[in-house]
Amino acid sequence: MPFDGRAFIRDFMCKQVLARQVFHRCCFGNKRWWEANDLAEPLVGWVVGATYLQNGKRYDGGGGYNSFTGEDDYEPPGFDETSPRTLAYLVTPWPTRKPRPVPPEAIEVLKFDVVPSAIPESERKLLKEWGKRLPRDEKGRFISGPMLPKEDS
Repeated sequence: MPFDGRAFIRDFMCKQVLARQVFHRCCFGNKRWWEANDLAEPLVGWVVGATYLQNGKRYDGGGGYNSFTGEDDYEPPGFDETSPRTLAYLVTPWPTRKPRPVPPEAIEVLKFDVVPSAIPESERKLLKEWGKRLPRDEKGRFISGPMLPKEDS
């Protein structure tokens, strides 16, 4: 099925989605392919684009300028042309973070606005505990200086 850019923009671009899988690159020697892996926590974010992921055997370019014959036989490096490409949508959890390739069939468009968290829940709990242990003055404001937590006694 060929990629339809207009339908993609209408249906997915800049919409909030829930992704349950992401693509990961696998390598063995000079062979490369992409596999979809399930996520422990679903990824909530915005679709910011689409791309084709290259599969197949990577070959090195060769040649260059031959000074004896005066011929240029340069070949740029690339992938085996017979291998199929994989379509992936680029989903970012936050506008300043790197987008992740997601399979089109693993995307669910959200009907309501969800503000995705840039910080995972496990890290958020650690930061809350850290903030509780930081030294504060009598009004509850943080004390300037080295931000070392109080020792528990």
